[in-house]
Amino acid sequence: GIKARLVAIDTNVTPALADEGLARELVHRLQTMRRNAGFDIADRITTYYQGGEDIRRVMAGFGDYLRQETLSRELVEGEPPADAHQEEHTVDGQRVRLAVRRASTQPIGEKRQGRDFVPALP
Repeated sequence: GIKARLVAIDTNVTPALADEGLARELVHRLQTMRRNAGFDIADRITTYYQGGEDIRRVMAGFGDYLRQETLSRELVEGEPPADAHQEEHTVDGQRVRLAVRRASTQPIGEKRQGRDFVPALP
């Protein structure tokens, strides 16, 4: 006959899993912002962000993933330049201001936040 089986699934979300989910959602928002800003699919960008502790931790811990998925040459915490496309979002209960800017529009030697900025080579 038919035998019943019981399967237990742990539905607790660990902090690491929550951070991964936040990183994926930030990628989704940034990809949408790229489209909203009218960027070409291959345009390299600089991403700017302002947010709380969770946002900073995820940007640091998942930086490689975020840069790769959004074609960001750099993730910069702080106020974006005036010509960047900016949006405010609430992601997983976290308020975050995101901004994207084509990397090619940044001249070599531009001063930003008191330090010299030299863009990465492609």
